[in-house]
Amino acid sequence: MRIFSTLASCFFILSSCLIDPLFSQSMFRKVRNVRDNKNFKAKKAKELASETSFSGIRVARVPNKISAVQIPENIGIVKDSYRGLGDKLIIHIQDAHCNYEAQNNIYEMIKILVDQNKVKLLCVEGSEGLIDVAPFASFPDKKVKQEVADFFVKKGRITGPEYYAITSEKDVELFGIEDRSRYLDNLNAFKKTMPYRPRFESVISKITNIFEKLKPKIYNRALLLMDSKEKAYDDEKLTFTKYCDFLINLAKKYKFELEKYKNLKHFSLVSKYEDKIDFDKIEAERGKLINVMREPLYKRFFSELVLKTTMFRNGKLTSGEYHSHIIKLARNMKKEKMSDYKNLVNYAKYMIAYESIEHDLLLREKEQLLEDLEMFTFENKEQKLLCHLAKVLKKIDGFYQLEMSRDDLAFYERKIDLFSFSKFLSFIGTYAPRYNVSFDLPSNIVELDNFYQDFLSYYGFAKDRDLIMNNKTIQRMEETNQKIAVQVCGGFHTDGMTQQLKDKKISYVVLSPRITKDDPNNPYLDILLGRSEPFDTLFQEEKRKAREKKREEKRKRYERARKRN
Repeated sequence: MRIFSTLASCFFILSSCLIDPLFSQSMFRKVRNVRDNKNFKAKKAKELASETSFSGIRVARVPNKISAVQIPENIGIVKDSYRGLGDKLIIHIQDAHCNYEAQNNIYEMIKILVDQNKVKLLCVEGSEGLIDVAPFASFPDKKVKQEVADFFVKKGRITGPEYYAITSEKDVELFGIEDRSRYLDNLNAFKKTMPYRPRFESVISKITNIFEKLKPKIYNRALLLMDSKEKAYDDEKLTFTKYCDFLINLAKKYKFELEKYKNLKHFSLVSKYEDKIDFDKIEAERGKLINVMREPLYKRFFSELVLKTTMFRNGKLTSGEYHSHIIKLARNMKKEKMSDYKNLVNYAKYMIAYESIEHDLLLREKEQLLEDLEMFTFENKEQKLLCHLAKVLKKIDGFYQLEMSRDDLAFYERKIDLFSFSKFLSFIGTYAPRYNVSFDLPSNIVELDNFYQDFLSYYGFAKDRDLIMNNKTIQRMEETNQKIAVQVCGGFHTDGMTQQLKDKKISYVVLSPRITKDDPNNPYLDILLGRSEPFDTLFQEEKRKAREKKREEKRKRYERARKRN
């Protein structure tokens, strides 16, 4: 325990002095992966997409930098990627600050990226300049070092990247990409909003309850159905796939033109093709077809297959394009019955549909389709106004909790006239008595409108940091002659930072750690506000466990001695 406490003291100094508390809008948000637990059976699909087979012999595809970035689906997903013109690649990992599961999965991601992709530069939000962990990484007792590091991750004092840098024997550099003054501006703007939070929370809760009582009295059946499905999705009782299927089917019922929502359409197709595929049979069907092509009669087909395979292995064809070429060749052979290759055929369609999805637009199209469906089903002004106010109320809830996305901020700018508590008060005052819905709202709730500017100031500083962190990452890559770097930042920064990289024609991959459960004891807010546990109380539980263990060992020794006597 003395060794543990000594090293822990060093870690405390590290977490208190060298590494500022990480800061981002995503601290309150429950991270949800766009893909549900089926995840398109992505693990099996990736295996099939990254290898080819001649007569049962697997040939590894020669990957480019982007396609080489692969992680197991149990620790996270690849959310987005872009192939630029230069030789730089930034692997952007979305952080969920102080979430223990997320930090461990980020640690595992970095471990894979260092081992497989030769990453040597870890750029992190919340710190400025080189972070020297050598005094802690060199501690000789690996077990104690691992235990102490894990303890500090649980307490939110160190993050996944720091956990890796301290415990790994690999030569990696940990580098903070913040500008300290701008970071503190953002932090101070955050602190300024804190006194308003209880008032917002109380008022929003009351208005939400009133709206829930008014909806059955004002909405028609179609609006009530859409509202119930949206609530089930928000409460995670309905998967993203099932929710999208509901919206797509409803759009078809109303004869909507689905090309406007092409990514949702492709997403729905992927789900349908997936149900038709036995992934375990694809390789056997592919091997059988290739063996047929090796026969003298089909020599020219086999020559073309070799050419396409070479292009695929060199990254010049996607998996969908490659497998579509195989199917095309098979159809040209005429002799073969395509029914013998039904899994391979559906897999080619599956991959073409999957590769057509722009994942960063998927959620936007989902929101747009829902809004269009609602507009189509409105029968009167009060339905429309209640629906719009209910949406705005959800956005205000995200506003005060600092969970607004870039799209949410754009929504605020479009509907700024609705972001007024006087609107809510006026609507409720008019319609609640009409439908015999009781309510008790203080008239001074309109004062909350005066606080929006403070929240906007927070988001403004957060946006400014996007460019700073990107520029510092690129600058450090050039200084250290690194062509690839990992960048770990909160989810709010992703859209802004990736757009800047795209404008600079710099390749990137966006990874998101998998989070399967809530973390009710997340200490992030307390750390930001300086309310974290004093160091001398951090180890009370560890000391108690050590005393209990010592007493138990003493009791066992006594029992063994008594039996011998």
